[in-house]
Amino acid sequence: FLNNTTTSDVVQFVIKFILGCWHNCLRHVTSAAVIHFKEFKLADIIQNTIEKFNDQQMILAKGIIVLSYLLTDDQKNDKILENKVVGFIVQILKQASISEDGLSRRHGMSVLEVLRGIHNLSINDNNKEQIVTSGALPILVEIMKKRRETGEVLETLMIIWRLSFLNQIFSKIISEPDLINAIESLKFDTDERIRHSATGALWEIKQRNSKMPIPFGDCRPHVMISYQWDSQSTMLKVKESLKEAGFKVWMDVENISGSTLEAMSLAIENAAVVLIGMSKKYKESPNCRSEAEYAYKLRKSVVPLRLEPRYVPDGWLGIIVGTRLYFDFTSPRDYDHVMTNLLRELGSRGRLCDTVDSGRGTVRQDTSNKKSVDLDKQWTTEQLRTWLDSCHFTAANESLYALDSDLLSELRLLQSTSPDAFFSILRSDLLLRGIDILKFSNALRKLKDNFKTTSHFS
Repeated sequence: FLNNTTTSDVVQFVIKFILGCWHNCLRHVTSAAVIHFKEFKLADIIQNTIEKFNDQQMILAKGIIVLSYLLTDDQKNDKILENKVVGFIVQILKQASISEDGLSRRHGMSVLEVLRGIHNLSINDNNKEQIVTSGALPILVEIMKKRRETGEVLETLMIIWRLSFLNQIFSKIISEPDLINAIESLKFDTDERIRHSATGALWEIKQRNSKMPIPFGDCRPHVMISYQWDSQSTMLKVKESLKEAGFKVWMDVENISGSTLEAMSLAIENAAVVLIGMSKKYKESPNCRSEAEYAYKLRKSVVPLRLEPRYVPDGWLGIIVGTRLYFDFTSPRDYDHVMTNLLRELGSRGRLCDTVDSGRGTVRQDTSNKKSVDLDKQWTTEQLRTWLDSCHFTAANESLYALDSDLLSELRLLQSTSPDAFFSILRSDLLLRGIDILKFSNALRKLKDNFKTTSHFS
């Protein structure tokens, strides 16, 4: 229907209806469902419609809002915004905000609906300046002062928080009359979400004006976990694995004291490394952006974890993550393998002490310089695991750590008497590949010749 060559009033009415339906769908579906909309090339269809009806502001406005759910930063079409449609959307917001019921009847959109559209547009840094220059700030201030609905105030605070990330408009934000005072007053609101967003927006504004902070408090460095709330179950599992491996871990489910943002900033300042749980919602969260950019500002070591299948970071998150090696925690089946590699990447950063972990077989003492190991004496299971970890495998698995004394004895014998069978077992049964095969073979060869098949490990 959108490919119809006519532009009659009936056609325009139906197109606005279709765009409204898509808008409502996209507002209520998950990130995974949005992928299906993208697979149907919905964004291309809408952009073609916008170009066809570029003189119809309402079609432009609704089309842009729908596109804000579908386009990533690098897909943004600057040509569309040349039509000043963002300014038109801001005017709809103004009309709705001054009405008694918070509704622009002429355009059929409420304050909350328009705010959510602007909120979505403000995720893209390229749109932030357009929103401010279109006169949105004084309208946002009035919405905060009225406090008509919790949802309206919350969306307004989130928009201001996002806008404060752009240096080009920062001076306009801090110079807007009553804006800071309005946010300050919301720090004590009865709604916890509003208090949190007000505190976050103020923290972002103030820290951008302040000098580089000096770390203070507990001087022992830790691993700081930065994540978006929807990924909490996965990150709690990661946290527990790190603690079992002897790491000191900071995660906001248990370390908060006083102001959330103050605790967060202190956690980043004292972090040896920051784990970033990457997902689309992480990238869109102003709270997560504040954390990640503050860590980047302090030049903290960052280790990205992918928590959403097929997610590729772009925009500000892509800049921070860059070409760093990421660890994919999207498959529960591969969790142990990925965690082993993550522990190897972290090394000693954030560890409490140098001991051997009996639970996972993770080594916290350096055995790599030992040329050989005396196996005349009996080894414990922990010592056997320590020897395996000293090989520094790139992709160790549970099959390898399931070896017992008899099996290792047989492997040592096969290495000398039947090399073909030895290497076949490494590949087929122990699932070693490439350089890991060489590492295991080399480490086993370095064991003293007095290692007999009758040797036993407890």
